[in-house]
Amino acid sequence: LESPLPVVAAIVTTGCTGRLAPGAAAEQRAANPMMMQQQQLLQNDNTVHISKGHRRKFVRSLADWELLTRLADCIDHPGTDESAMYRSEAACDALLNIVDNIGFPPMPPPGVALDAKKKKEMEESFGEDQLLAPLATDEFIHHLTNCVTGGSLNNSTSASRALLGLFDLATGRSKNHSAPPALDAADTDEVAAKAAQAVDESSVEVVNKIKKSGLTSLMQKRLVANIDLLVRGMDVYGIADGEAADTRKEDRGDGDTDGSVIRHPGHYVIKRPFTSRRLHLISLLADILDFDCDGNSDDKMSDDENKGGDGFTSAREAIDVINDFPLPPSMGGDDIGEDVSYNPFPGLVDLLFAYPENNLYQIQFYRLLHSLCMTNHEGALKIVVQKTKFVGRAIKAIKNDPTASNKGVLLRCLNALRLLSQSLSSHSFLRHYLDSHDGWKAFQDTLRKITMEQQRPGGGIPMPQAGPTPGMLNSGVSGLVEAINSNPLIAGEGGGEKEEGEIDIDLGSEYAADIGFGALSPFTGDEEDAPAGNEITSSGKEEGGGSSAKKKKKSKKKKKR
Repeated sequence: LESPLPVVAAIVTTGCTGRLAPGAAAEQRAANPMMMQQQQLLQNDNTVHISKGHRRKFVRSLADWELLTRLADCIDHPGTDESAMYRSEAACDALLNIVDNIGFPPMPPPGVALDAKKKKEMEESFGEDQLLAPLATDEFIHHLTNCVTGGSLNNSTSASRALLGLFDLATGRSKNHSAPPALDAADTDEVAAKAAQAVDESSVEVVNKIKKSGLTSLMQKRLVANIDLLVRGMDVYGIADGEAADTRKEDRGDGDTDGSVIRHPGHYVIKRPFTSRRLHLISLLADILDFDCDGNSDDKMSDDENKGGDGFTSAREAIDVINDFPLPPSMGGDDIGEDVSYNPFPGLVDLLFAYPENNLYQIQFYRLLHSLCMTNHEGALKIVVQKTKFVGRAIKAIKNDPTASNKGVLLRCLNALRLLSQSLSSHSFLRHYLDSHDGWKAFQDTLRKITMEQQRPGGGIPMPQAGPTPGMLNSGVSGLVEAINSNPLIAGEGGGEKEEGEIDIDLGSEYAADIGFGALSPFTGDEEDAPAGNEITSSGKEEGGGSSAKKKKKSKKKKKR
């Protein structure tokens, strides 16, 4: 099957940017190796000689023709035959390629300086803001989100991929997180090692014309306005009962008697696949909650913003909208009907345990939980932590199967809750809840021990190190003993205590910064004078913590006396 849409995307890219499309440039270089060498020397290997006036006219004509809107219509093209499915996928690819090439001018390779003149030419506008303007309109976003819920299976998958790709381009996330890795500085080749040290990816500023046009924040608001359709398209409760069956356990069996399950290489079978469409929508939801309209990352907040302040206004607004959705019947909510968007947080927690092998989903779940923690949104945290009994379920899963595939993300989530509680007063919901949770308090020593073992060099395995005079160690068994004894992690008396003392996993540590809590600081206020702005709830009843109820009884006895 062939489609003209890839050719259309290449023509649009060339006419709007004055550069050959990446695929066309590669073909041209392959056809003429001599030209490739000359153009590499000139660092101008894909420029096409089109005057600025013609580029402006071409961009204006495409904007008047509403190119992006027409491509969105192609994604939602009716039909279920093979040609219709291919047309939908080709339209999605063309839309993402056009926005990528127009919104992001090519950056020079690492190590090549960018002078002021070249940077000015890259940032010069030829009317791209008018061409890209439909991305932030409610009609465009609603069209694609409605296709996610009401379109055919293939069209909804293409629409979800288009929404995720466009928003990642608008925020620059796809550019910041998909850069080619730097060379290994430990390479044996001395030249390669020096080149790796000279590369500083953080110093290269990516020009994002979408954000410069002010379309990114508008696009986020439009997505929040249509978040009910996105949540309905996830249908997290439709697969919560199709959990994986571990084939290594004799009592479960492989379940493949009727051919209705799908065997997975990881020793388990699934009744209902997770699907890429669902993963796209959950990733988009994580992007929406991660969004910062000022362009600041989560770990660059000021002290006034670190507990859900102005630095996360957009995220809090999005969480407020989701939290207003009714709870599903499985969580005690009313069965309103099929065309209703239920609160997805309980279902997202269930999927973490129902699909333990899906590490792609685990990444997105932690991003969602991290957003709830950084905003300290108590309403959402009560649902995720308290109503779903997440803490007790996570602890039980880790204890029952130390080799479980979701053990890593569960430990990471528990540590996120632990670090957030350290930054809050005892009047806050989360800290009060955890302090009154008997299972949580009993698991603290184990959680800290496992976490510190993960942070030790060598994963807790002693690594022999040379002493003060390298190369002078004895050979044989005596040399091995000497090398082990010279290890600072286990040397000396009381080595175990010294080892744990050298590893910090609390707020302010490198570990806290690695999992996204580098901006938070421990709570140092006076507990008695702390403001009671956060509601205190006696939450120990649901997961085995009954200390809060005992405190109430004691207070009543004191009053009687």
